[in-house]
Amino acid sequence: MKPKSTNKVPTPVSGLLITNQWLEVLFVAFLVVLISGVIGGNGGVIAFGIMGLTAGLLSYLFSRIALNQVFYQKKFSGNRFFVDEIVDMEVIISNKKPIPVPWIRIQDELSESFEVTDKDITNFIHNSYTKTQVLRHFTSMRWYERIKWEYKLKCTRRGVFKIGSTVIESTEPFGMFGSVINYDSFDEIIVYPKIFFID
Repeated sequence: MKPKSTNKVPTPVSGLLITNQWLEVLFVAFLVVLISGVIGGNGGVIAFGIMGLTAGLLSYLFSRIALNQVFYQKKFSGNRFFVDEIVDMEVIISNKKPIPVPWIRIQDELSESFEVTDKDITNFIHNSYTKTQVLRHFTSMRWYERIKWEYKLKCTRRGVFKIGSTVIESTEPFGMFGSVINYDSFDEIIVYPKIFFID
């Protein structure tokens, strides 16, 4: 069965990880270096100050738009299943702008009551205290690129389970600043007890 989307419209993600205080400190530091180079007549120090200010400004501006027009979706083959049935899940990320995203990480939380089959075990973190597991995706995205991952979730226990929330993070090419969004949307799946037939 083809998975169907539980979100009618993909939700854009955006955000800024670094605080304004750190931006001011970095700007002042490179500005001081530049002024020191000008006063001392040191071309190397001047060049370093200019490069630092330029790289910082470009990194800041890129981090502000890194996750703009990036859309995220999860699709499921349904929302009601029986124990031992398989849920088909698709995770889709789309970059709908003419600027690439050099690094992006997506973390989805789901109950450990779902046994993920055909998975790369390095993509998962198990938390025995909260009885959850986190599915992680690391990738880079070209302009106007759409990436999809497919998983099969085996229902191992009856109950009502939520899949989510999601954290999406990115950074600019220099790695100086990052963007992050907490995507607090939950998908609910109901798992019924297994039915036994008695002859």
